[in-house]
Amino acid sequence: MPLSHDILRQCTHHFIKNGTTSSGTVRWRCTRCGTSKSARRPRSKVNHQLAFFRDYLTHYDTRQRVAERHESGGRSRSTLYRRIRPFLDTVLPPLSIPHSDTPSRAAIMLDGFYIAYPSIKEHRHLPGAKTATSILLLAIDAYTHEPLHWHIYQRFEDVRAWNMFFAELVKLGFSPKYLVHDGHSGIQRASAIYLPEARHQRCLVHMVRGAHRKLGITPKSPLARQLQSLIHHLVTVRTHAGKAVWLAAWGDYLAAFEYAESTNTPQTNALRGLKAILMHAYERDELFTFLDEPGLPHTSNAIESRNRVLREALRRHRGMTLSQREAMVSWLLLLQQTDDLTVIRKHYETTRNGATLCDT
Repeated sequence: MPLSHDILRQCTHHFIKNGTTSSGTVRWRCTRCGTSKSARRPRSKVNHQLAFFRDYLTHYDTRQRVAERHESGGRSRSTLYRRIRPFLDTVLPPLSIPHSDTPSRAAIMLDGFYIAYPSIKEHRHLPGAKTATSILLLAIDAYTHEPLHWHIYQRFEDVRAWNMFFAELVKLGFSPKYLVHDGHSGIQRASAIYLPEARHQRCLVHMVRGAHRKLGITPKSPLARQLQSLIHHLVTVRTHAGKAVWLAAWGDYLAAFEYAESTNTPQTNALRGLKAILMHAYERDELFTFLDEPGLPHTSNAIESRNRVLREALRRHRGMTLSQREAMVSWLLLLQQTDDLTVIRKHYETTRNGATLCDT
């Protein structure tokens, strides 16, 4: 297809394709004088492809439907995939904190999200068993719910992963006064090393879910029913007066539990385990921290909602390789930080020329 001299600024005649340069750029040759030159792809076309990719990620539509909205109908699936594939080859780090905000951030919400999880342990030795592991560790502002930092590790959500993540947070200048999380042991142990002064707020909804998993919906034991009722009432506490009422009921339960133990009344391991978890959170003062800081959430529902969006996107766009799923998750988080295509393009080009954020 001939290319006008308005692009190449060579002569008054038309150019035709004449192979590519060593870097892969298309070379053009004048049909009259034989002059050969190359021209870069216009920046507007890159922005158009980036807008196409953003639409593809956020609307959960097929490539063909997105192409029709972008007036690219009639293109084959392979052509459309070739447009978005370069973006799926790069795992993006988070943007730096805006200058209008201080990196300290008074309260941070933390959680982990598995992008890939191995098969059942008993089956890992079998041929073809999935062994790849990829975990996203995410930190958002507990008040505005803005993504602050994330990192993808090809390992389990363990203490070592959280140690590396907290080390990055401290290096970036984050020094929050409050941490909101689901009570994962890795978060607690890592924060004790890197942020020992931060106060913790356990997600009370996770406490209720844990009670349902361990005791069931309708436990039969009187002590189990009493403990389940206590945990259910945790999410209803909104004032210091309500806290005092709950603590009084907690004291009554501990007395009843000690009496049952002294009389050798059999108790299930689930009841003992749940009571130990609640006692641990109570002794560390992680249940009612939100009462001392107005506006501090007492659940991690905000970050769980973001994880749900990521999980749904992975389901809608299933069939990608692990590296592409990791890249897609990082793109979705970046789009939650900003929707400015110019900023996104510069960040993408800078990252592509350097190292990605995915560690092995």
